[in-house]
Amino acid sequence: MYTILLTTVLLPVVSGFLLDSFGLGSAVTTVTQLDVNKYLGRWFQMYASQSVYATFERKAVCVTADYTMSTDGSEHINVLNSERLSEAKGDLKVIHGYAIPTKDVGKLTVHLETVGFNAPYWVMKLGPATFGPDNKYQYALVSDNLKATLFVLARDPVVFKRDYEAEVMQFLKVKDSLPL
Repeated sequence: MYTILLTTVLLPVVSGFLLDSFGLGSAVTTVTQLDVNKYLGRWFQMYASQSVYATFERKAVCVTADYTMSTDGSEHINVLNSERLSEAKGDLKVIHGYAIPTKDVGKLTVHLETVGFNAPYWVMKLGPATFGPDNKYQYALVSDNLKATLFVLARDPVVFKRDYEAEVMQFLKVKDSLPL
């Protein structure tokens, strides 16, 4: 059990660190523009890396993320991550947190209540801003500075599969060292 956990978590982290540290891997490129208001709202997780599924999303299905602006006047973005355990009607598991934009576009720092450290949340790619009456982004690809995790998020799973999945998969195929 621990061998599997160590292999699925540490190997991507260590290999990402080594590749990036010695210039052997490509750096994570983030978006050049990010309108936070178009990013807020509900996201459905379409895919994630094995390192995610093997750790904090173990046995998770129906994973969503809800982002809202903090009402305290700060630039914090409230985070509510939800998942069902094992099946669509399984027990609900939620985790709260917040994200803080950094000075670099597309790079945020996220803090989740049950995690003892802040983590990088880097937006690598965004779909067109055509979802709903507020023209939210259709999809987002999120990783971290080491490429140890990857999340593919969509506003509408049916629309994503029909209109954007092939584009996203092509993007991920072209980008080397992404852990999907």
